[in-house]
Amino acid sequence: MLLLILLGIFTAFLSLAFALLHLMASLSELRKHKNTLGNRLLLIGSNLATFSHPLLPFADCCFIPLADRS
Repeated sequence: MLLLILLGIFTAFLSLAFALLHLMASLSELRKHKNTLGNRLLLIGSNLATFSHPLLPFADCCFIPLADRS
């Protein structure tokens, strides 16, 4: 059980690091005035991923699995 908790924490940390890495890369390119569609989409996607990350702990308690529906 402890292994699953540690694995969940590690996975959440890696997903946040991945989103923040892309956020910094897109901001760096936009500061260089490389305002392409790809850089703007990367900025939007990384913003959504970064700012929705604190909502992840509530995902398990808010959604009923399909197997438990009556």
